[in-house]
Amino acid sequence: MDERLAAIKHEGHRRRSARHRRYAAVAGVAAVVAFAGPLALQDSGPRSQDRAYAARTECQNASDPSCGPARWEPEPSPNQPATAVMEEKGSSIQASVGQPLEIPVAWADPDGTRLASTSACWGDSPCEGLRRPCENRDAYGVWTPPSPSLGRGTVRLGHAYQLPGSYEVTITLLTASWNREGCVPASLGDPYASEATVTTSVSVR
Repeated sequence: MDERLAAIKHEGHRRRSARHRRYAAVAGVAAVVAFAGPLALQDSGPRSQDRAYAARTECQNASDPSCGPARWEPEPSPNQPATAVMEEKGSSIQASVGQPLEIPVAWADPDGTRLASTSACWGDSPCEGLRRPCENRDAYGVWTPPSPSLGRGTVRLGHAYQLPGSYEVTITLLTASWNREGCVPASLGDPYASEATVTTSVSVR
């Protein structure tokens, strides 16, 4: 009877020891997994991409020289030419000495949203130079190009001749895609700016 009781106790001790070894093995694997998880994430792709994105955002439309030369990203679309047409009928305009003369010019630009400036050479005085569009002189890093958008309108230019005669008139329009809130970098220029020129003759009596 004592031998049988001893055998039962021995078997119970063996089973408890086996269970303890299995629990220890499972706990060890869990510890390894828990310890290895954070290490595997330290150099993961998303975190590296986040750092690169932050650096790029810092140099977006920047004025910091450390961002490098200014460049467009993405590249602007090819520039489309502007057109200008005088609304006066005929090849010659009649005018009177000392009386104001007004010439309307209609313009359109497929990707230039506004008229930046005008220049008129009336033939009896020096031509007025074109005023260049708004520019940001301290531009570095990645710049987003302006959005191309259709612009059109009519500009009316006036002049009064002091002497009779025949005069050749040249009118030049400069269109642009810039606006007062966002100027283009001087080093890149306006990618959608265009010049359109019209000519006519004026007979003054």
